Amino acid sequence: MAAFVVAELYLLYFLYKYINLQLNSDDASELVLAHLLAKQKQIITPDWYYSTEIRFLNTNLVYAFMFLLFPHRGWHGIRIGSLFILHILLLLSIWYLCRQSKHKECFPFAALALLMPFSADYYYVILEGAYYILHVVISFVTIGTIFSAMHNKGVRRSLRMVLSMAIALLACMGGPRQLLILYLPMAFCAFILTALEVRGNGYREYRKWGVFSLAAVLNLAAGCIGYLLNTKFLSKAYHFMVWNGLSYKAFDWNSFLTVLNGFLGTFGYVPGPVGKYTATNLIAGIVFLMTVIAIMYAFKNRAAVSEEYFLLAAYYVCAVVIYLLLYSMTDMAYLGRYNVPVAVFSYVLIAMWIAEKPWTKVRKDSVFAMYAGLCLLSGILSYHFMLASFSETDFSNENEKVSQIVLNKGYLTGYATFWHANIITEFSNGRVDMYDFGGNANQDLDLSECRNVNDTYKWLQLVSHDTQKPEGKVFLLLSANEYDTCVWKEELTDDSLIYYSDNLRAYGFDSWNDMQRTLGNGE
Repeated sequence: MAAFVVAELYLLYFLYKYINLQLNSDDASELVLAHLLAKQKQIITPDWYYSTEIRFLNTNLVYAFMFLLFPHRGWHGIRIGSLFILHILLLLSIWYLCRQSKHKECFPFAALALLMPFSADYYYVILEGAYYILHVVISFVTIGTIFSAMHNKGVRRSLRMVLSMAIALLACMGGPRQLLILYLPMAFCAFILTALEVRGNGYREYRKWGVFSLAAVLNLAAGCIGYLLNTKFLSKAYHFMVWNGLSYKAFDWNSFLTVLNGFLGTFGYVPGPVGKYTATNLIAGIVFLMTVIAIMYAFKNRAAVSEEYFLLAAYYVCAVVIYLLLYSMTDMAYLGRYNVPVAVFSYVLIAMWIAEKPWTKVRKDSVFAMYAGLCLLSGILSYHFMLASFSETDFSNENEKVSQIVLNKGYLTGYATFWHANIITEFSNGRVDMYDFGGNANQDLDLSECRNVNDTYKWLQLVSHDTQKPEGKVFLLLSANEYDTCVWKEELTDDSLIYYSDNLRAYGFDSWNDMQRTLGNGE
């Protein structure tokens, strides 16, 4: 029990001390949005350009709550406090799933595993950036609630069904991700179980599994209604990407293998020098192998293992199959971190496998201890690599330095491309309002086609930036490549330079009109 508490305390210390070296504008956008929501006292707003999801039931609500609770606290404190709350929610959801699956003894080990930064993707989207942490929480709570419905009857069962459906509706109003990682795989699992039962394959106590199947179908229906509300109504009132442009393609083995390899990467596999990454990659391979063993054991011994263990293993297989088919047969873009909300179930399944093996208590405790040691070693290695990267490169987030310099010089408004925009706002504790221009979110943009800094990038920034002209002094922040390729290079003189390095340069102007005249767009 003490191990996962120590793991969380060290994680918080690490984030408090080093997170500013790792933050980027994607991360900062969460706080800029949350600050806006706190000011407006809303859970979603039409005054913001969202990205791929409207963030309806997501982390920005926790950040916004912290801004309301501590309106004068610095943004660094808001971020760390919010991450602590999100980590606690993750732990509570793990405990709830383990409790409802009648595997309470698995909680300390699953909790320890999921507080370890076992891979770069997991650390980024769960522990540090927290983009998918509530997706995982919703998945754990939903499945735990369905297990609870299986254990109850009458009104108690109906209430749990309704609760899970309400969560599905709200979760999918934000976008399709929860449908893909939870509700569609659960329904697929229910269909297969039902088909096998009809064929008379001897599954025991199907009455309980029938509750799972019914709940899975009802949750899918509620989720589809939520997503329908997202695409047909919310998309007309708010600004976010709607996934209507996907197309099927011929089955692509390369995509299939990329996703499969991505799961291995999610467990911590890192391409690189053998001497450096052997231990890390060996652990990733062991976790991958233990996951396969845990699933095979549940299937092979389905008459002996618990319904919850078997159903969780069946769901996991269906989720992986759907992911493999989705990215192998459609043109949906794939990144390794998309696996994380599904791959986390591996660590719960492994703990359940150990708990359900008919070993002696001494042997079972020994295997649990080895599993905990494996998770600890994985986390220690990941922390070591991150700390080494900071010291080897003397790494610092230059955007933080720029934010302090422009503040000291009296600039409260700036223009930059995506990766240097919202991060300046966060490092200035919200005092510097950044206008994002350039047309896309690539690093070090080629600005040869950009003629006007007023052509805002409609992605993770205020809608008012389209029309509202800033007052007072403004600055223009460019990376080295952006400066070399921009059409205003000849107009930007050293006289207006307020910051310069090999990577970044900032030019100051007395007003927005002064900047426009200098860049050839004057009024």
